[in-house]
Amino acid sequence: MKITRKQTISTSLAPKRVLIIYGPRRIGKTTMLREYLTTQSNKKILSVIGDDATVRKIFSTERLSTLKEFAAPYDIIAIDEAQYVPSIGLGLKM
Repeated sequence: MKITRKQTISTSLAPKRVLIIYGPRRIGKTTMLREYLTTQSNKKILSVIGDDATVRKIFSTERLSTLKEFAAPYDIIAIDEAQYVPSIGLGLKM
């Protein structure tokens, strides 16, 4: 049975959970993410890039209230190039 990458994302996502897509450079991670997000038209999505200064500021905060307030309106938040966000792991754990 063939399982597509979109199906893998769909089955791996869970509410209030983090899904990390990683792998070597230039193998299609961003393309896969974008393709998946286009299939989610019934959801409110925020798609950002981690090397943006505003994104770095918001997601590197350690204030839970700031993150909750920012994320509340969205069903899915996709952060491409998240490695550029300082302490991204701490923010995502909250």
